[in-house]
Amino acid sequence: MDFDRVDQLMRAGMDTTVFPGAVLLVFKEDRIEFFEPYGMSDLFSQTLMTRETVFDLASLTKPLATTLAVMELVRRSGLCIDRPIGDIIPDFGGTAWNHVTTRQLLCHSAGFRAYHPYYLQLKDIRDSDHKRTLRQCLLKESLVYPPGQGRIYSDIGFMILEWMIEQFSGYRMDRFLDRNVYVPIGLNGLYFNDLTQAVKKASYAATEWCSWRHVLLIGQVHDDNAWIAGGICGHAGLFGSAMEIYRLLVRLLMDYRFESEDCFFDRSILCAWFPFQTGAEIAPGFDMPGKNHSSCGQYFSPHSIGHLGFTGTSFWMDMEKGIGVILLTNRVHPSRYSRYNPPLIRTFRPALHDGIMRTMGNISPCRPEFSL
Repeated sequence: MDFDRVDQLMRAGMDTTVFPGAVLLVFKEDRIEFFEPYGMSDLFSQTLMTRETVFDLASLTKPLATTLAVMELVRRSGLCIDRPIGDIIPDFGGTAWNHVTTRQLLCHSAGFRAYHPYYLQLKDIRDSDHKRTLRQCLLKESLVYPPGQGRIYSDIGFMILEWMIEQFSGYRMDRFLDRNVYVPIGLNGLYFNDLTQAVKKASYAATEWCSWRHVLLIGQVHDDNAWIAGGICGHAGLFGSAMEIYRLLVRLLMDYRFESEDCFFDRSILCAWFPFQTGAEIAPGFDMPGKNHSSCGQYFSPHSIGHLGFTGTSFWMDMEKGIGVILLTNRVHPSRYSRYNPPLIRTFRPALHDGIMRTMGNISPCRPEFSL
């Protein structure tokens, strides 16, 4: 396939300051069709992006870590995601939200607000266990709408999911994932950087110069709440390269389509997890294309899953067409702030995905062209 047009779009993204650097990987089923790095991973040291560059994946943590951990608990331990979490975990029984379910947390419909800067309360507290203090704050959260009767994309809900995973499994979430998901399917390049230990050696894409940590963030999680919690959180903290994400997504795709020689993910769970037949616009823990506009553009079918990350990361995978796009950028480097509002990446992503799908012969749109 001729990806010249896609290559031009990526270079235009750098020239127009959408991002300093990026890695783009496109695949069809289990074949990589395009895999190229662009630009700088660190403007200050003039370090070039490579295929092996490791990114702060930000909210890709939600589907590629937290959600997979819940899915594995369903398979291994019979966790029912429709039971009230107060019935499952005693710590939640006395809260005002003990009746919300794991499914509602995964689907951002539990009733929690989107975000709260807990780190501002905690950063000056001399506490060796900020996560414990953070969780005491979570227990005091109230709901802004009745569970199941709205949808607000919520980091708070995924912080609670991480806590639930730990309580239910008996393991810290990153260790549970390594033991039960990542290592068994041959992944060693998706990980959290535990900030109580030395940062794992890798070539990292730099993110932002942090005004309150007074350091350029390289290998330290960009998200402030995840940082104050020690680097491991349910909503952010995962690091990885494009190749590692590809290996994980291909395994999900092949197992879902029953095309793996040795299925790891339970296909019955995957089919129940991805509600493609119901007209839903969200799967538990994953995004799905909106009916009108989507960051994946016009051509990804309704049978697609994906997610975005604040640092400039994203993936989309069409489970029907077998096509996947992994776009990893450092668009917040050296700062998230620019003269453009909304950020330029908001229009860049759908244009890029449209260009990729047209290159791969998909010319029947599933929704209107993206517009602000």
